Amino acid sequence: MADTAETPSTLGTLAGLWRRKSLAVGGRAPFEDSDALWIQLGAFFVDLRTPLGAGALSPPAAFSGRAQWRAPRITFCRDLDLERQKASDEAELRLNGDTLIERGIYRAGDQPLPYAEVWLRERRGPAKGRVLEGRAAPQSRASGRLIELGATAIAIIDAGPAGFSAVEFCRTKDEWRPTRRLGRPPPDLPRGDGLRDGTNWAGLYWAVVDHAA
Repeated sequence: MADTAETPSTLGTLAGLWRRKSLAVGGRAPFEDSDALWIQLGAFFVDLRTPLGAGALSPPAAFSGRAQWRAPRITFCRDLDLERQKASDEAELRLNGDTLIERGIYRAGDQPLPYAEVWLRERRGPAKGRVLEGRAAPQSRASGRLIELGATAIAIIDAGPAGFSAVEFCRTKDEWRPTRRLGRPPPDLPRGDGLRDGTNWAGLYWAVVDHAA
């Protein structure tokens, strides 16, 4: 059977909600031991990964930042990370319908690690969605980010010594309900539209920085 996978044309082609099907590290056989969910909206991304059961080899992970696209390669530049270290991973992407194959090198410090991941798109973009960032003060760096796409949202908050938290939300009617959590649990999201410009939530002031109609 011919390989019909193609290089994505733009970063916007990747807009959507993706769930990982498999992971292969260091040339080993593919496996999946985590519930890994990635939301891409504009240049912003957020990724939450929690182990499936006590026997999982992969640790919990949560990170967010901006992606840089130079076909056929993407670089995920993280500024919020559960591991609290400056890290980036660069990958080559191939897209076949709603299946994405990601192959690259993850670099944490001086240790390069080749990997391959297969992702399945659950919700296609552009769609109704928003990116919000939270800051302790107007001129401070972003300490939190929430990306919302349709009825799903992931928030990551790095409150320094006070702790790190990541949570996935699902919207039902006018309420955002948490479905997964890592670290220190944040308060519930406001009912209705959730966060708005100027909302004080989890000790941070939030503002919309990107959106899709």
